[in-house]
Amino acid sequence: MVQRIYPARVYRSDKTGEFSLMFPDLDGCISAGDDLTACLINGAQALAGHIALMSEDADDIPSPSDLLARVAEQPRLDADDQIGLVGVFPITVTLPGKSIRLSISMEEELVKQIDVVAGPMKRSQFLASAAWEKLAASTVR
Repeated sequence: MVQRIYPARVYRSDKTGEFSLMFPDLDGCISAGDDLTACLINGAQALAGHIALMSEDADDIPSPSDLLARVAEQPRLDADDQIGLVGVFPITVTLPGKSIRLSISMEEELVKQIDVVAGPMKRSQFLASAAWEKLAASTVR
């Protein structure tokens, strides 16, 4: 598994006190939170989701820019809300690996139950997620 660290620029509204986060390297990948911790946690989830969607769409995933270069940039201010830069934080994401097609056999009733539980998720996504959870809980590595 390949991991990358993307710089996240975090801003705070002087008016509301809320935090917002954006990834300069990934257009449209933003998040927010009531406090800094929530903002960073939500940002990590947004980053993982954004990268997963890009991977599913076979889009090129840009390399992260230099963290120190992002710190040196001038903050953008919103004149109405006085949004100021709090800082630039490193957020780590694991890139999805290359998928391979498998042919497997399962009991019909199990497949029906998977389809009910998986909802809009594809069967393969559900099974992969379940396998990762099982591996993470396993003491054998």
